[in-house]
Parts: sequence; structure tokens; C-alpha cells
Amino acid sequence: MGFIEMYQGDDERHDFIIRNPDTSLANLTGWTLWFTAYPAGVARAEGVDDADALLLAHWVSGGAALNMSVATPATGAVILDLPAASTKLLTLQFYDYDLQRRNAAGRLKTIDRGTIQVTLETTRRSTV
Repeated sequence: MGFIEMYQGDDERHDFIIRNPDTSLANLTGWTLWFTAYPAGVARAEGVDDADALLLAHWVSGGAALNMSVATPATGAVILDLPAASTKLLTLQFYDYDLQRRNAAGRLKTIDRGTIQVTLETTRRSTV
């Protein structure tokens, strides 16, 4: 279970290393990954689509990606790269997140979950 600290309105980059049960690095070839975050304690209604998440990222091996990248699938390294426009929408509270995968065999598994703590921005200017 993880803990991520984010600052409202900042570009946020977080790295994940995905390992196999034997602790070797996972080969992400043929995988699809999803990252979603919702306000903590808010139960998701049945049928709610991930597109409604406050933070959303995905990566498809050999295909589309949104706010997530994998440079070399054999390394198990995943980069979550959330733009300031996304984190600007966060308020001073905790969020629950999870990182799920569907592997090349089609098996779905939550591989990480945890809490995001948001600190409100102080400086709002980005130009002089």
C-alpha cells in the first residue's frame, strides 16, 4: 500500500516499479495499466466509469497512453506524469488511488493502492 504527496496545481511525476510475486522485475509487454483516484471514503457506485475519476492515467502496451508512460516494458518501470491542469482540480483532502493491470494473459489485478495527500498551492503565478 502506498502513500503519495501531491501539491495542488503542480506537475506531478511519480515512479512505480512493478515486480512479479518472486520479486523479479515484471515484463509489461502486452499489458494495460490504469491509475485512478477518488476522494477518500467515497464509495464508488456500481457502473461508475473510470472516466469520472479526479485523476486518471492509463497505458496500453504498443498503443494509447494518457498521463502514464513505460520506456522499456522489460524493466517494470512505470511513470505517472500528471499535468498541473489535473492536480489543480484537487482540494485539501485525502484521495484513494489504485493501479491496476491486465496482463498479456488477460488477467486483471490491482498491483498497488493507497492514499494521496494534497497540499494546497501557495504560489499561483507561473510567469513573472
